[in-house]
Amino acid sequence: MHIDIQACMRYIASRQDPDGGFCFYRDFGVDESNAPDTLAAVAGLDLLEEPVPRRPDVVAWLRGQQRDKGDFATLTIAWACVKALRLLGTEPEHDVRPYVLGWAQRLLRPGKAYGAGTLRALVRVTDLADILGIVPEREVSEAGLRLLKELQGPEGGYGVPGANLVDTWHALQVAGRLDSDLKTEALDYARCCEHPAYGFNIAPRAVTTAVEVQVAGLEILARCGASPRYAGATRRFVAACQTPHGGFARVPGALTRLEDTWLGLRALDCLSRLAGG
Repeated sequence: MHIDIQACMRYIASRQDPDGGFCFYRDFGVDESNAPDTLAAVAGLDLLEEPVPRRPDVVAWLRGQQRDKGDFATLTIAWACVKALRLLGTEPEHDVRPYVLGWAQRLLRPGKAYGAGTLRALVRVTDLADILGIVPEREVSEAGLRLLKELQGPEGGYGVPGANLVDTWHALQVAGRLDSDLKTEALDYARCCEHPAYGFNIAPRAVTTAVEVQVAGLEILARCGASPRYAGATRRFVAACQTPHGGFARVPGALTRLEDTWLGLRALDCLSRLAGG
């Protein structure tokens, strides 16, 4: 199936607000920039090797999301702003490291109850630590690895309330940043999630997928030096997720979003890397 890259570029550019940030819901007459959408736009254009429109305004908007003491309203906003600023070749105005270390302590606190967003939060903390050059102390690394062990399911995958491919990709990233290796478990689980019609499903024996699931499966295989068995099925699924707006949706026929557009482009980029070109 054909994928219209030019239409995708136009879609991303059309989501920019007057203040320089981005939001996917401008079609609804709302100009409310948000950090995750702004990161998705910046990262998507980076994959396309296209310049970010009004770059100084984007940088100013991202920096404006940080509070004077260096913190942010949420971990997600912090992660999105720092990552987008790094892609733009610059940094936040204030030191983010104390905020990140505080989040690490919060997530790894003994006796803490874990929920569906635990691994996503942990991968964002470790991603921020990697960007900011924070080297985890041994106690932190050991606590992180204990947490991963607690979140491993009987089939080798990771996740809460049950193992799934996306959380397994998150676990693999976290382990790598803590100098541990989960490649064997992650690869075995990803192989169990492969499907000839959909590329990857969210879990073994499941019949549910999404563009993020395709990215998770492909990235696990890439990290492990393996190739997808059903690359054509993945490409067809991703192509079917492209909407008339030019961007991508989570699944075929769903709402076009900047985050899913970035994921769609990531899937295509990963397929290209795995194919050696």
